[in-house]
Amino acid sequence: MNKKETKKNKLDKKALIISIVVAVIVLVVAVVLALVNMAPKIEDGYFVSDDSKLVVSMDKKMASFVEGEYEPDYTRIVYYYNGNNITGAKIFFEYEDEESAKLANENISVGELDWAIDKTLNGKYIVLQVKSSEYNGMTTEEVRSNIRQMEKAGVAL
Repeated sequence: MNKKETKKNKLDKKALIISIVVAVIVLVVAVVLALVNMAPKIEDGYFVSDDSKLVVSMDKKMASFVEGEYEPDYTRIVYYYNGNNITGAKIFFEYEDEESAKLANENISVGELDWAIDKTLNGKYIVLQVKSSEYNGMTTEEVRSNIRQMEKAGVAL
């Protein structure tokens, strides 16, 4: 083997190694992005109060967060808590199917909702993150009491 062939083989090996490394990096980045964007699918059983969350559900006759064409079939407010302190809140707009939710998601702006800071689409749900100023200082007892009153008044399901 002469020097030119040896040099060419070394360059070919370097190019192959670089190509493999780049391909692996692209694959890893794609997998990480897919995992980050993939939230667990929300199941109907999620909307049950338990030892970490309190849930209030309303149908479209009761809730008025969004009116008009993109009004959800059901609105569910989930308050997350630790002990007696509310630590977070999300509002879930539930639509008949994923296509309806997707269309509504494209046409509902968080900027129009002064109580929300973020929204994501998850199956037939639009999930809205509530601003902390909306629940700061609330206690689980206050939320439980509000839910009971809403149910008695026929405002909550």
